[in-house]
Amino acid sequence: MKVLIALINLVFMTFLLTSCASLSESECKTGDWKYVGMEDGTQGFPLSELDSHRDACSEYNITIDSKAYTAGRKSGLTEYCRLEIGYTVGSQGKTYHNVCSNKEFSEKYYLGKKVYGLDQQIKSKNTDVGRLENEYNAGQDSSEKLHIRARIKGLNQDIIDLEKKRVALKMISGQSLQQVLDTL
Repeated sequence: MKVLIALINLVFMTFLLTSCASLSESECKTGDWKYVGMEDGTQGFPLSELDSHRDACSEYNITIDSKAYTAGRKSGLTEYCRLEIGYTVGSQGKTYHNVCSNKEFSEKYYLGKKVYGLDQQIKSKNTDVGRLENEYNAGQDSSEKLHIRARIKGLNQDIIDLEKKRVALKMISGQSLQQVLDTL
């Protein structure tokens, strides 16, 4: 039994170690480094991703073409660093690695990030409203129900205020009124 547990642990640890590598052996061998760089660039990955690939491929004694990777990454960053991408990355709550040189991209990203933050607050308050409605329906005494109803009313007002801020930020981001209304 101890041997079986040790074997399972060995398989699990091997899986963990191999899943941490950025590229597999076959990807390192057949690597079109310009393409890999372009893919990383279009995802907005920092240049340190090259080090991750280099480390992964060195495990298999494979040297990567850093020049081709860098050229591809530069091409990918041209696609990634568009203003609308900055807003999208932020509004999805994704991390931005400061890879774009244009200030406007960062501004759009942080505007999107604010919208994402408001979305998260709205979701949290809606969850609280649902929890409180369950408590209300669970048959609390009338004074407790009054207190719960007041808290629900306050949360609903908070949600309305957050929605107003969210709509204003989306309008500032350059979305049309119809685009903003479509997301509500």
